Amino acid sequence: MKIQKIDLKKWFGSIQWTKSNLLFLAGTAAALLLLLSTFTGQDQEKEQAPENQQTAREYTDELEKRLTSTLAQIDGVGKVEVMITLENDWETVYAQEEKTGAQSAEPAGGQGSRSSQDSYQNNYVMVDSANGRKALVTTNREPA
Repeated sequence: MKIQKIDLKKWFGSIQWTKSNLLFLAGTAAALLLLLSTFTGQDQEKEQAPENQQTAREYTDELEKRLTSTLAQIDGVGKVEVMITLENDWETVYAQEEKTGAQSAEPAGGQGSRSSQDSYQNNYVMVDSANGRKALVTTNREPA
């Protein structure tokens, strides 16, 4: 197998560097960088579970082992097999800010109908992090 050398000076020297060629080259480079950033940024975008939080499968395996061990210690029980099914997975609870208000208006002179208006607003509490703004986590509930 023979490796062929590429003379970049010769290759780039043969290109006519017009304004439209430079704009095309800059646009192509920007598009490639944008495309590369989407592939490298995928891991950062995913919500990271707390380090001490197990997957649902690990959690059920641990529960099954503990229950099997406990049941096997009972006199008269033979070989024990246990299967646990969870109703739900880990649940993340986010901090929320709630605002409520009420307004009422009565017509002048006390005649006519009275009107009232209630308002309700619910927003997640956002905090700055290394990867941008994220909702503030208050609790991570175990599977049930």
